[in-house]
Amino acid sequence: MTEAGAPPNPPEAGPVPHLHAVVLAGGSGTRFWPLSRDLNPKQMLSIWGGESLIAQTVERALPLVGPGAVHLLAGERLRDELRGHIGTRPAMRAAAIEYLSEPMARNTAPAIALAAAYLERLDPDAVMLVLPSDHIMESGTRWEAVVRSAARAAEEGWLVTVGLVPGAAETGYGYIKTGGPLPEAEGAGAEAPPAGSPAAGPRPL
Repeated sequence: MTEAGAPPNPPEAGPVPHLHAVVLAGGSGTRFWPLSRDLNPKQMLSIWGGESLIAQTVERALPLVGPGAVHLLAGERLRDELRGHIGTRPAMRAAAIEYLSEPMARNTAPAIALAAAYLERLDPDAVMLVLPSDHIMESGTRWEAVVRSAARAAEEGWLVTVGLVPGAAETGYGYIKTGGPLPEAEGAGAEAPPAGSPAAGPRPL
C-alpha cells in the first residue's frame, strides 16, 4: 500500500510507460440532488467553483499517461454527456480521451473488471490506475509523486491501494494496516496480514 501521507521525492517528468488511467465516471445523480440529476451527476458539478470534479480528475491524470491512455468508463446513457462535458476543454480534446460504456450498472468491482479485461487486450503490459471521478485534491504535485511510486510497485506485481493516513477514527471507512516498507517504491509498505493468514507478498495483476 502506498500512503499519501509519506513524503515522496519531487515528481519525475513525462508519462509512465504503459500506465492507463481508468476514471469511473458512472453515477445516478442522487447524491447531490437537486443540484445533480441523471444526466448531470455530482462529478460533473463545480462543487467549489472552477472546473468540475471529473475535469480536475482528468487533468491530474494527463501528465502521467501517454496519448489515448485516459479511459472514462460510464453507462451508455451518460457517455455522450461526458463526451460533451470534457470535450469543451481544448487540452482534453488533444489528449485523445477514450469513452467506454458499461453494458449495465453493476457498481465498482464489475466496472474495474471490465476495464481490466479491455486493457489486457489493448496493452498486455498495462498498469491500470483506477480513479474515482469525484475526488478533491489539495496538492496535485504530491498526488503525482505518490502515483508514480505506486506504479513502480505495480510493475513488480503488487496490487496497490493508495490511501491517506487517518487523523481520527471513522467507523464508516475501512482501514489497512501496513507492514514493512517495499524497496520497489518509496512510501509504500506491504499490507500486514491478519493473524493466522499467509504472509503478504506480490499479487499478480
